[in-house]
Amino acid sequence: MVGTSNSNKRILFLRSNPVNPDPRVEKEVDTLLNEGYKVDILCWDREADYQTQKDSLKLEHGQCCVFRVGIKASFSGGFKKNIKPLLSFQQQITTFIKKNHSKYVAVHACDFDTAFAAYRATRRTSTKLVYDIFDYYADAFSVPKSLRKLVISLDTHVINHADGVIICSEQRREQISSAHPQKLTVIHNAPPVVLFDYDPRENEVQRLRIAYVGVLSEGRMIPELLEVISQNEQCYELHIAGFGILEPLVKQYAEKFRNIIFYGKTEYAKTLEIENRADVLIALYDPAIANHKYAAPNKFYESLMLGKPMVMCKGTGMADLVKDYGIGVCIDYSKKSLVDGLSHINEHIPEYRSRSQYEKELFKNNYSWEIMSERLTNLYFILVGEVTVH
Repeated sequence: MVGTSNSNKRILFLRSNPVNPDPRVEKEVDTLLNEGYKVDILCWDREADYQTQKDSLKLEHGQCCVFRVGIKASFSGGFKKNIKPLLSFQQQITTFIKKNHSKYVAVHACDFDTAFAAYRATRRTSTKLVYDIFDYYADAFSVPKSLRKLVISLDTHVINHADGVIICSEQRREQISSAHPQKLTVIHNAPPVVLFDYDPRENEVQRLRIAYVGVLSEGRMIPELLEVISQNEQCYELHIAGFGILEPLVKQYAEKFRNIIFYGKTEYAKTLEIENRADVLIALYDPAIANHKYAAPNKFYESLMLGKPMVMCKGTGMADLVKDYGIGVCIDYSKKSLVDGLSHINEHIPEYRSRSQYEKELFKNNYSWEIMSERLTNLYFILVGEVTVH
């Protein structure tokens, strides 16, 4: 679809990371650019302290302005360690919106750590508020028990008063069941379709190639995965990329073991290339963490699009679908179960490869970004009343 009358309409996205990269934000922004909207992003760079810097982000259907706020904080450092920098970023959001709200038909706030400030800054203006819940804050972050009820109460209030609310899977309806959003839209975190000319592993019988690309943090079985791969050099090789507090550990293993290859922080195109050259993708979230029950991992959608099997943990988001669709293995959150799961995939890899086209069809018909893009466009059509033409 191409927008007709919205060429002067501008939307402000808010994100508490530097959007460098942020695949979901970039996909949503690109969808809106394709509709004719202008888009700005206000985001938080935690690497260093500096005055807000204006940059640009080039996407497939245009480019947007990026305003990065430099407030030093620790990535994945938890609520207590980052409370002062977080409050400073909240103030930056409030100041920016109050100064510029007349430029924007809508503010698109990603997660509670931007949505609360956005709500306060827009509630007496004509600017619409879209609350995009990537992760439910009280469950996803280490909020102190003394503040948990307050955070949930405030979050529920914002959900109830936002003009539109987005969640990333149907399962998330249960997570926000105490709230009553005015307009709720489910937008799965599916990647745009990338077509590869061939499957480079289709006819190979070498050791099983395993891919993990994502945040290198606790609660994802990364130390266990590194141990298992390092102890089975003849059977497996691990291709791992990303950044986070466990990066030094990953580097240490990669330097010591030839069957562990570390790529560092990667562009999204490189992520998909790594995964396409793999036999199996990994998404091992700790089910004891409440938010993981409702997680919608990028890897689930990427595995479908690429036609690759997955290893996921039981009791985490999308694990039931992996089991029901027969597109991988669901394991307990333990090293022993990981060993068994990888062994099962390795023994049955010809069968999983034979189901590759089936996975791609599942993705196309149920989760493709083309479908999700239409949902996002329709939400903005309802909120700001713009006319679009097919």
